[in-house]
Amino acid sequence: MAASRLTVGVLPGIQLNVTGDAAAIRHFHAEYGSGVGQPPAEARRTDRRLSVTFVDRLAADLPTDRHRSVQWQARLDQVGPADLSLEIGLSGWPRWFGLSLVQGYLVEPVLSLLVAESGSVLLPAAGILRDGRVDLLIGRSRSGKSSLSMRALVAGLPILGDDQVHVAREGVVSRFPRRLRVYDDLAGTAPGAISKLPGPLRRQLRVRSLVRRLTRGRIRPSLPVDIADVGGKLAAPTLLGRIVLLRRADGAQMRLRDATADEAVRDSIAALSEQRARLARVLPDHWRTELAERLEGEALTLSAAFASVPVMAMEVPNSSDPGDAVRRLAQALGLP
Repeated sequence: MAASRLTVGVLPGIQLNVTGDAAAIRHFHAEYGSGVGQPPAEARRTDRRLSVTFVDRLAADLPTDRHRSVQWQARLDQVGPADLSLEIGLSGWPRWFGLSLVQGYLVEPVLSLLVAESGSVLLPAAGILRDGRVDLLIGRSRSGKSSLSMRALVAGLPILGDDQVHVAREGVVSRFPRRLRVYDDLAGTAPGAISKLPGPLRRQLRVRSLVRRLTRGRIRPSLPVDIADVGGKLAAPTLLGRIVLLRRADGAQMRLRDATADEAVRDSIAALSEQRARLARVLPDHWRTELAERLEGEALTLSAAFASVPVMAMEVPNSSDPGDAVRRLAQALGLP
């Protein structure tokens, strides 16, 4: 495999190096390419570094994880006080699907460990700018964060991200330079966004719908979308204004209630644990201990960041279909 290399500044002081075949380089450049052209001052300052190398295969005795038609192994090493090395052996088809999976299951969780060492948190959450402050939407996978973010963009509201944001101890939220994610139910969850997508992306969304139907839902890939593709605006780092907890619950009616900062921290730690679960499968025991220790530090950071910030819990019935659930959430948030 002919290898190329990409260097990206994903956050101030944190650098990602990717070495791999042309497909891997194209994928990660498309995902994090906005971090390539950092301001010179930021480019010079690198406090922590993750080096990711894609190889044909790793040792036979390493654990193997898989999802549908793709499988992978991983080896994570600490190569310096602030440097991590992640080797990934990825196989299966289609290649772009596998790269997207290991990005979410391995690369971004490991990046979040570096961020935690810096005293902040790379949080699986969405950030929408309203009235000069950030609405932080916290919820597990498929809770509606991306759909609500797309609705916000269509309404002309800047966002900081739909699934990953950076939260500092001081309560400042900033963006993580990755593309947005939409699914083939976008017409139902964020109908105003469909007409904003360029024709090629609408066709790609139809292809993903076909893949889902042909595999009877076993493979349901998301479509990466640049914010510029929907005419959206990115927000600058901004203070927290409100925290919204997105939850599924039993019952027939949507429930809105005031919640506490402690609940927001617990939901955040649950989301982080879910994000890292696939990483933990392929790591030896000592790294699992490290993951638990990182969570303890992140809980303290988030407790400081969330102090004195209003928190609201939105509980949508488990029986609601995705389109109906997002419509209810959008109405409660004042989004179209």
